[in-house]
Amino acid sequence: MKNKYNYDAKLAKLQQDFYIYYQKNLLQDFKKLEQERYKYLAGFILCCTILFAVHAVLYYVLGRSDFIECITSKAGFCCVAIGVWLCTVPISKYKGATKSLVADKILKFWTDFHENKANILASNDIKNSELFDTFNDYEKDDEFAGKYKDNDVCISEYNLNYRRQKSNITLFDGILIWIRLKKKVSCRTILRSNKVILPGGLTGNIYVVLNCFVLFFLMGLMIYMQTMFGRPFEIDVVTLFFNYAVFAVMPILLIYILYRIFIKTQLKSSLKHSINLEDIDFEKKWKVYSQDQIEARCLLNPKFMEQLKNVQKYFHGKKIDCSFWKNNLLIAIHTNEDMFETTSLFSSALSYKNMRKVVTQFYSVFAIIEELNEK
Repeated sequence: MKNKYNYDAKLAKLQQDFYIYYQKNLLQDFKKLEQERYKYLAGFILCCTILFAVHAVLYYVLGRSDFIECITSKAGFCCVAIGVWLCTVPISKYKGATKSLVADKILKFWTDFHENKANILASNDIKNSELFDTFNDYEKDDEFAGKYKDNDVCISEYNLNYRRQKSNITLFDGILIWIRLKKKVSCRTILRSNKVILPGGLTGNIYVVLNCFVLFFLMGLMIYMQTMFGRPFEIDVVTLFFNYAVFAVMPILLIYILYRIFIKTQLKSSLKHSINLEDIDFEKKWKVYSQDQIEARCLLNPKFMEQLKNVQKYFHGKKIDCSFWKNNLLIAIHTNEDMFETTSLFSSALSYKNMRKVVTQFYSVFAIIEELNEK
């Protein structure tokens, strides 16, 4: 309880200090970003208006029944999909503008972080962690490097994949945080989250609920359309469910099965020694593997376990894996979203809410470094 009070007190003080830093060093950048947001928002509205206008013209020219047949055909579905994709372009471009403008300054609040061009965290380092040793293809986005409490730290956005012929399985999409430890560890220790992530970053329960919602929504939409336009009911609904199952549900389920098979092969035989810890709540969230039970218990003391639970809490329950080896610690946070997402196209860039979230998330990570330095 005392540790939790100290953590919350430090976090509250940090938020106060960062708000002063924000007013002095970031506010003007966010004012510029708000002006850019209006431009991207206008582009989004324009794309949506064009998409709606095209459908309205088709509806008027073709008539009700022909219009329904047109948009439910394969060609019509492709046109709708392309139109929706065009509407998302301004959203993604605005996210890119946000990161390039403020990411450096946010991290410099803690220490002298800078955008890294030297490739500090290379793919071989990730393989050496043995968290994702089956990947053979990767995409790397932003990377920032610096020091915190005399520890070298590198924060990177990575997408790790396993490619084989025409298939592709995403093993990781998120943030990798590499920390150089002051003290070497003699044996490798790996923490694997018990959380299951499906394609697209969805957890198992959410995926099931989402599919049920989509099925019932489509069924209701078809019933409404058939009631309004007097079309046959049975054939269309059966066809709808069949197409949805074949083209939407089954491929994702097959990818998930393959994903689970490859995940199970990632632990090497030398690391199949499971370690039991005293924290029951921690063991529900992570499975610990190590060649040295005593060293593992020393690394994963109660304070460290509490700090790691804080990281997962402030990253909204995301899946987190860790690996200790030599003088390295790699923390893998499966965010499935952009780092430094401090604002949205549909909310003011001057709102401080998302900034507060980013500060809380990165403090939870830096608190782990402080804990490791105390050992």
